[in-house]
Amino acid sequence: METGNNKIKLNHQLVDEAFDPKSASSQHLSIQLGLDGLSFCIRANNKFQLLKSYSFSRIFNWQQLSDEAESLLKIEEIAEKKYQAVHISIVHQIFSLIPAPLFDPLNQKDYLKLNAEFDQKSQIINELIRAIDARNIFALPGALEKMLNRNFGACKISHHTSILLESVFSLYKNSNEPQLIVNVNQGSFDILLIAENKLHFCNSFKYHADEDIAYYLLFTCEQLKLNPENINITLAGQIEKTSTLFELLSKYLRNLKFIKRPANYDYSYKFNEAQGHLFYGLLNL
Repeated sequence: METGNNKIKLNHQLVDEAFDPKSASSQHLSIQLGLDGLSFCIRANNKFQLLKSYSFSRIFNWQQLSDEAESLLKIEEIAEKKYQAVHISIVHQIFSLIPAPLFDPLNQKDYLKLNAEFDQKSQIINELIRAIDARNIFALPGALEKMLNRNFGACKISHHTSILLESVFSLYKNSNEPQLIVNVNQGSFDILLIAENKLHFCNSFKYHADEDIAYYLLFTCEQLKLNPENINITLAGQIEKTSTLFELLSKYLRNLKFIKRPANYDYSYKFNEAQGHLFYGLLNL
């Protein structure tokens, strides 16, 4: 698919025969959106029935992304419908975590300025991450805000790291050993370190090649004094066991495993066509 000067590639398509596009009022729509791609899934009665994932190329700014995403949502006929609920996750590096007891909403823009640059037209959002008793402050670019309002009205908007943190802490809250979580998105990836039920590290990195991910991961291990030979590493997102990335990481890191998809939902048999960890963040919305 090509729109204007930008290419859009369909990477995954999982659709149950029972999915009814006319039943939006009883469906929950989840969207994950960033400069490198858009994925969405729909569930009804606690069961996932549809998932589609697209990657973008030649998208360089938020206005371009908004235009392409809006066109795609209309082609897919999911825009401007009245869903039971809509939850959207924004994937970017414009975020800052602040301990909840220290958070002052009047200073949230200043907190964000310490860690990232952002368009002054952006809406600044903060959300509570109960698992770590912290506020995640992030920017919603103005172009995206307008596009989402046009198509979905009032909807819940989160930063992708908030979803990741809440979900992985529920998995490892009783673990006695340090856990390193690596979540691979299209064009960026996240590294979290959880130990003794506390967050010790959380950062997001851009990458262009597999070697970038391996470098940042090994560098992080060195900085945090973690031994690559024995640290437990859980992989989520866009990395497959047959990929060159997994093969590369396996050369330097011993204890690699893939995260499982959320167990608190049911899934169409069609979802067995994709490895459960690939859309971990999206399925947790």
